[in-house]
Amino acid sequence: MFEKSWTKIEDILNGIKIGKNNNLCECIYQIRSSGNIVFMVIRDATSILQATVKKGNLSDNEFKDGKKALIESSLELKGIVKEDKHAPGGYELQVTGLNII
Repeated sequence: MFEKSWTKIEDILNGIKIGKNNNLCECIYQIRSSGNIVFMVIRDATSILQATVKKGNLSDNEFKDGKKALIESSLELKGIVKEDKHAPGGYELQVTGLNII
């Protein structure tokens, strides 16, 4: 499911990866849930990024795993980067695949 070519968050924040499929291997820095959506702030050695996990954008099992995830959980994410002025750093990853490690 996940390619082993990982995107760095700093590349996303530099605008290099907008609109493209990206694979990230990160840790959860903050997490909050509101019904059918989970907002994760993820981090790597370069920076932080908001990831949005919406029911219907990935399998039911992946969505359930996203809702159960805890701070400092390690995970693999797949998704598309969009600009979002409300997100930390101005970009967000719209998650299409999630695997808790």
